[in-house]
Amino acid sequence: MAQSPAETLVFQGSAEEQALAQQVFDVMTRSYGALFAREALVRQSLSNLSGFLAQQQGVAADDLVPRIDAVVRNNSQIFAREERDGDVIVTTSRAGRPIARGVDNMHTFRDRLYEPLRPLPVDDLENIVTTVRQVIPAPEPVLISSFWRGAGQETVEAADATPVLAEQAAPVAPLAQPVAAPIAPVAPTPAMTAIVLSDGTAVDLSLPFQQLLEQHGPDLQAEVRTALEQDPLRRVVSFGDRYFAAEALPNFGKNDLRRIRDFILEQGEPISDAVILTDLYRERPTNTNFDMVRFALDYRLSRERDFEFVGMPGANLWSAKGLPAIGGKRLKASDLGQLYGYLADGYDDAEEEGSTDMVLHTLTFFEWVYGVLPLDASLRELLPDALLDDQRTAVIRIESPQHYSHYVCEVRYPTGARGGWVWGLEHFFQEFLVPGVAISLTRTDEPN
Repeated sequence: MAQSPAETLVFQGSAEEQALAQQVFDVMTRSYGALFAREALVRQSLSNLSGFLAQQQGVAADDLVPRIDAVVRNNSQIFAREERDGDVIVTTSRAGRPIARGVDNMHTFRDRLYEPLRPLPVDDLENIVTTVRQVIPAPEPVLISSFWRGAGQETVEAADATPVLAEQAAPVAPLAQPVAAPIAPVAPTPAMTAIVLSDGTAVDLSLPFQQLLEQHGPDLQAEVRTALEQDPLRRVVSFGDRYFAAEALPNFGKNDLRRIRDFILEQGEPISDAVILTDLYRERPTNTNFDMVRFALDYRLSRERDFEFVGMPGANLWSAKGLPAIGGKRLKASDLGQLYGYLADGYDDAEEEGSTDMVLHTLTFFEWVYGVLPLDASLRELLPDALLDDQRTAVIRIESPQHYSHYVCEVRYPTGARGGWVWGLEHFFQEFLVPGVAISLTRTDEPN
């Protein structure tokens, strides 16, 4: 079996000093530098070496410091000694040499391909032959014959011998400069204050602000919304009637969406955005950036398929995929939409009784069995409108003060030829009411 280089090292000094030197070498190369390369330098301070060996041998560290220092000095072919920041640094390697081996660059990419072993001497750069055409050609001198240079001098001398007097022209009177006529001041052109919308409507922006909003407020809002939605960079995003710069909004990642969905499923019913921020992210309504974080949450959830907006103006409620459905299972939503299609066709005979804050309705047998209410004109006046253009449903809470109970109901807004309705009251109707009874619905201070 081949002998390792560490076993062939010979230390100087007495037997006790050789044993101590062997212990120092083993600590540095086998314990501390076991994963070092053979030629890599292993450095350790004298204080650390004395402390470790003192703990192993059960002696004082101060007694080992001069002994280890003497051993290092006597074995300079194996150890190197360097004083740094008031301490002594001992250096060696697993090969037993305190000096690192030089870097061999013979086989590097640069030396092999770009620096030849025997480069050709270059005496004059102009004598180098190359096949590359020069970008800017060197200027060449033009040789002129001495004949032409001598003839030119003779001609000049002959001309100097017989000077010719130039004829003096008759003096000419200077022309009178025309006097510029004064330029009449031009009145500034009034700036254009009228714009034309995409539908051809002319809007005069010089009108007072209140008058401008009263006359063209919805048209201007629709024009601005269309321009922002057609922006390919999506620099300004919207949710409902609110707008924010996209780069200023905080980001909600996949982990956040998973937490929000689990929280909604745990509650068992749609949750508002304020409750989500307060319970999950400790965002208080008194914080300065609460509105911005709330808008970022609503905008992010509106772009996910696992979430559905079921809120209204003043209450942004969110439902998640997996929540139990609201309404009876005995009747399909498509059948109810066709059944109440007469409301969308204009055949609404509901009587407007009372004010807009209260609606009286006579409960039919069909409504009592399935727990539904038709979304006629009077009930639509009472219930909140949809916040988004493509919103189909909204979740409201109907309370019964006589029975100290409340019920989570769903409002289905009319779409196309299908009518709208409210359902989720099946248990309440069959438990406390009978067909033919008159019920009154009153609006509360809460939006939902």
